Amino acid sequence: MDRTDPTPVDLLDEIRAALDAVDPLLVGRVVDIEMARLNVLTDPALFRRVLARLVGAAVAQTEPPDSITVRVARKGKTARIEVINEGSPAAHGDLEDVTAETEAFRAIGGEIGATGPAGIATYWMTVPLTPGTSNAAHA
Repeated sequence: MDRTDPTPVDLLDEIRAALDAVDPLLVGRVVDIEMARLNVLTDPALFRRVLARLVGAAVAQTEPPDSITVRVARKGKTARIEVINEGSPAAHGDLEDVTAETEAFRAIGGEIGATGPAGIATYWMTVPLTPGTSNAAHA
């Protein structure tokens, strides 16, 4: 996978685009987005692929009409995006085939992971905030 230079993007726009790409997986499920509007520095195509994979992992552990929550929070100089289901604990193996994307994503400052106490799976990723912008909540 080629290394690309990250560009400033509106995080909400990228999340919506990633969810649109996996819309067939979401049929019969409610998707809640909880976030402040932030600008991040990332490769938009890579971001969408990684987020789509995390959503797919969360969906695989739920049945309609179970809901999926996409939650975004500012964490220092990064935005943390969590994809949460209330199906079963996160299985780190669900992310194994993200390896090439994980390497590329880390190369541009992102991280990917999974956690999950009993009954809740949380797949997460972080991306750097765009430097020099206020990144104030204005959702």
